[in-house]
Order: sequence, then structure tokens, then C-alpha cells
Amino acid sequence: MNLKLFQQECSKKILIVLRDFDENYNDIKKIKELILQDIYNIWGEIKKPDSAKDKGPEHFFLFEFCILPHKIYREKDWDVKVDELKARLDKKHENYLFNHVTNAKNVPADGFSRYCMQIWDTIITQKDLNIVLFFVKYSQVKKKC
Repeated sequence: MNLKLFQQECSKKILIVLRDFDENYNDIKKIKELILQDIYNIWGEIKKPDSAKDKGPEHFFLFEFCILPHKIYREKDWDVKVDELKARLDKKHENYLFNHVTNAKNVPADGFSRYCMQIWDTIITQKDLNIVLFFVKYSQVKKKC
């Protein structure tokens, strides 16, 4: 729906956070491959506008993985990694999370409410995006099960 409704000014970043990760028991390379394979499978099944039919998800999205150690068993390491991720939200950080954005929409604070209302109106008026309708349908299906 993002491809259909909004301009693709730059690739959207999808940050996949794997928490409580233990490198002694998990193969990060294999897990990344499985997640990306699922993304490509989903991409192959979804309806896309004609302009995106012959393009893969990598054309529209940047996939990044963030690995966090176990919160309880390695709390100090967890805190360090979370602080590192939080620091990347600062534009001054050398590895700023959104360095790839070429034309950010700067919404002024006094216009933020209106901006959110426009997004919500789009969600409500587009049947494929209407999450309220989705939850109603989901609850009806769930009751039948």
C-alpha cells in the first residue's frame, strides 16, 4: 500500500531487532537468511502497482538487523547495545539510522496534529489499509474458531 499511495522518495528502512540473542545457540547468518527469505516470499505474493511488478523488495527497502543480547542473562551487554541503538537516532551520530534519507519531510510541531490526521484519514478511506475493519474481521473469524 505504501507503494500505491505514497511517493517513494527514498528506500524505507526496515530495522529488524533480534533480542535475547545468544550467539552460542543461534546462527545469525542463518536467521538473517530465513527472515529475508520470508520477506521475499511475501513480496512475491502481494499485489503491487505496475511500476513495482518487476522489482524486488531491496529496490524499495533497506533491511538492517540489530542484535541484542539476552535482557536477563546479559543485562549489562543489553544496556550497552540498547544505548548504541538509541545513539544512532541522533543525526550527529556517524552511523545515524536514517542516513539514507535524502528528502525528509519536516513537519513543524504546530502542524503535526494535522499531518497525523491526514495519515489517519488515508488509512480509514483505503479499504486495504483500514486496520479498524481488519480488527473487526479478525475478531469475527476468531469467534468462529
